[in-house]
Amino acid sequence: MKMTKAEHINYWTKNADRDWQRAKNNFKLKDYVFCLFCLHMSLEKICKALWV
Repeated sequence: MKMTKAEHINYWTKNADRDWQRAKNNFKLKDYVFCLFCLHMSLEKICKALWV
């Protein structure tokens, strides 16, 4: 299945938002290492959305 440019951007931003929410939840739980990992993943996915 071929995705359009808008679909790619939507895919990456939606997944970045999920990782951002996970980071916030883990911060509240004081799981800082996994929080940082989720932040890293969120930023990486935002960069991919921008690159597309």
